Amino acid sequence: MGSAADRVRMPAWMLGACACLVGACGRELQASPSVAPPGCRLPAAHTRLQAVEVAAGNDRFSLELDGVPAQVEILETTPQARVEVLAPLRFGATLSTERLPLRVAHASTLFGGRIRVGEGAAPTWTGARGARMSFSLERSLRITVDRPMDIACDRLGLGDWRHAQSAPEPVSSNGDRVAFGCAEFPLHLSPDGIDPIRVRYDGLSSVRERRPGWLRVEATWSDGSALAGWTPDPPSDAFEACEGGIEGGGVWDFPGRVASRVTLVPAVLRAGAEVAAAAGGHVWARASSDVEVELVAPATSSAWVRVGTIPGLGAPSSTAHDHIWVRAGDLSPER
Repeated sequence: MGSAADRVRMPAWMLGACACLVGACGRELQASPSVAPPGCRLPAAHTRLQAVEVAAGNDRFSLELDGVPAQVEILETTPQARVEVLAPLRFGATLSTERLPLRVAHASTLFGGRIRVGEGAAPTWTGARGARMSFSLERSLRITVDRPMDIACDRLGLGDWRHAQSAPEPVSSNGDRVAFGCAEFPLHLSPDGIDPIRVRYDGLSSVRERRPGWLRVEATWSDGSALAGWTPDPPSDAFEACEGGIEGGGVWDFPGRVASRVTLVPAVLRAGAEVAAAAGGHVWARASSDVEVELVAPATSSAWVRVGTIPGLGAPSSTAHDHIWVRAGDLSPER
């Protein structure tokens, strides 16, 4: 073993490189934490939703939202949409994505204009994919396509759950019409046979133009939706009759209210007041501003008082809430 003077000295740059391998650089080699994919966010100034679910500790209860400002977020990873209510109380809730009354707020075209989804349309939503929502037109328009269909979330909005959504009506027109029945047919942007989508639609389509061996067909609906493009002129025996049919349109079926008799006293809940699920219980919301409420008259003086009604928040099963409790000290007489 040689002396210290005989030992080979490691250059400074090599020492730094080794330190990097076991130190800071090693940290850089670690896998970065996964980032959740962006969701489909829908801000709404006047949100109307039925039976959103609130979790307050071990308690769970439902509220109706009637014209309150809120933001709804739909994620790929869960069937439950997140609902953040901003006023008059600020709190979080969830709602099954299937029960969201999603509507197309701005008409949108797909496949170069071969399919148009009209403003106000309510197709069958099949899930979020990042900041886009996938959908099907089989139920609403009786159209199926061999490719996925989706729409940007910023072109969507929330409808009113209180109004049933009926199927749009086909718009009739004069002139030649053609029916393909249940046979699948190609639909092109132009009569060149390039990049077709394969469509099945069992209704009537108007013939807008003819070229040798080709037809330009179009079907339109009362909500502005449309199916249009070029397809080979079908032979007379190509029609394939459909067995049965598809019922169009979604119907929102919700239970009615059950009335109860209570005595209500008007008051003002101050901004910032905590809201609990029971007297002295788990706090699940705060008042975002001063808000006029109606209290369930207490039988005796109490530190906590139950709120019977509050603007924009309904109790689905009765005329008074069971899970909105506030401190008596956060109340003042009605203005």
